[in-house]
Amino acid sequence: QDLHYFCAMDLGAFYLEIVKDRLYCDGADAISRRSAQTVLHHSLEVLVRMMAPILAFTAEEAWGQMAGEREASVHLSAFPEAHPEWRSEDLESRWESFRKVRVEAYRLLELDRREKRVGSFMESSVTLYCSDELQTFLSGFQGLKQLFLVAEIHLKSLTEAPEECEESETVPGLKIVTGKVDHGKCVRCWNRDAAVGSFTDHPELCPRCHEVVSTLPVEAES
Repeated sequence: QDLHYFCAMDLGAFYLEIVKDRLYCDGADAISRRSAQTVLHHSLEVLVRMMAPILAFTAEEAWGQMAGEREASVHLSAFPEAHPEWRSEDLESRWESFRKVRVEAYRLLELDRREKRVGSFMESSVTLYCSDELQTFLSGFQGLKQLFLVAEIHLKSLTEAPEECEESETVPGLKIVTGKVDHGKCVRCWNRDAAVGSFTDHPELCPRCHEVVSTLPVEAES
């Protein structure tokens, strides 16, 4: 049950949702992409071994597709060793607090999508009106719009919150407003960005994708 919850919620509904954009669209050697690949490699090595006693055939099939030299069968491999040096209670607490804020924003985003005010979260803007403490906390995260999977995200003081704000019942000092952006859609990553259309050589791309495409080697003409 714990293994299923971890795969469905911590991985599927959170981490994988966030990193798939960088895996598909960041530069091949970008630190953001390579670090995600490293995490996924270690996660797979552990998860396949742990599921083997329960999902024997699924684990064996996955094992046969994994790279590197290894035992002929997952059932001949040892269980993974613990790495206590990888554990950080401070980091765990930090991300738990972040996810509480994200859940509150997603409650409103889901409502926008159900009522067809947006087609997807990629069209959404989110404004978080925060207490000073919460604003300082959220400002410590890089790439907030990628973490929320939205087009725009803004942090503002709680004192600026308009009357139509939705006040969080679970996160003190938080009010939220969601909306829809009218930015162009990048044809490569499908993210909405105000800069789409501003590049003469690739007007259909966002700045991130334009940088990646512009640095690709040009094939020699035959």
